[in-house]
Amino acid sequence: MTPSGEYAAALFSLAEEQALTSEVQDGLHLVRQVLAETDGYLDYLASPAVPKQTRIASFRTFEGQIPECVISFLSVMLMHSRARLIPDTISEYDRLCDLKYGIVRAVATTAVPMPESRRRTLEAALEARTGKDVQIQYVTDPSVLGGIRIEMDGVLMDGTVQGRLKQLKNVMEQS
Repeated sequence: MTPSGEYAAALFSLAEEQALTSEVQDGLHLVRQVLAETDGYLDYLASPAVPKQTRIASFRTFEGQIPECVISFLSVMLMHSRARLIPDTISEYDRLCDLKYGIVRAVATTAVPMPESRRRTLEAALEARTGKDVQIQYVTDPSVLGGIRIEMDGVLMDGTVQGRLKQLKNVMEQS
């Protein structure tokens, strides 16, 4: 297991003990958002030039917005000079939550936005196929030539015109 995975597993265990699994996840998502939107914040948290206690104190701005155990946990990561692992730890925590709650994440890419009725049909089909709750992120990419490309559980299902042509070419080359 990676260090990020170990940190995430420890936090997940703590969250389960306190029955705060989803609240902790929400808090971590807020931290991820702040890290993404605030230029240099992760560099600041990782900087040995800034005293650790000063960096840790910056997490106090989250008080009242996220569970105290998340603030304490992130503080421990800073105390052990692991600030750079925070984004990966959050991703690993999400993965553990998905496993616990039977969630599969997928990305569906189409050339034009998919109508809501087709989205519901796709979600139902993927849920029937996996037997799990499928949460789909819809992406519009004009370079996709008709059809849909779905990535789920590390598997690419390419139903685009380009993907079908590539499959046909591979079949013809094998003949």
